[in-house]
Amino acid sequence: MAKSIFDITAFDIAVETVTSSEATIASISMIIDGEAHTWTGTAKREPDDDFDLEIGQTLALSRAFAKATKKLTKRANGMVKAADHMREQQKIQKARPEPQFHTLRSRRKSATRQRRQPVPQASTIS
Repeated sequence: MAKSIFDITAFDIAVETVTSSEATIASISMIIDGEAHTWTGTAKREPDDDFDLEIGQTLALSRAFAKATKKLTKRANGMVKAADHMREQQKIQKARPEPQFHTLRSRRKSATRQRRQPVPQASTIS
């Protein structure tokens, strides 16, 4: 069974609606990883519309949740993209052969030149 990234206790959600004769405003507040987020949705009533509290609250809440959904989906997609990038980087690191030796390089030209070692001469037996 896979472990969930989000724990139920990781989210604190507060939903509030305010209704007047002209409009209903819904507010969703959520704390994710210690960071507060708030989204609002509104449902305006036209003068010739009959007042219906349930319709106004449902529209306002659905619009607020739609904004929250868009933001959280974008965040989740970013997390997926970051995980994919990390997995690709790990594949690249595994595919690279380990270097057999390390070379030190200096900015000075004299340090980058290789010094030639004298070739040992074969001794002649007399």
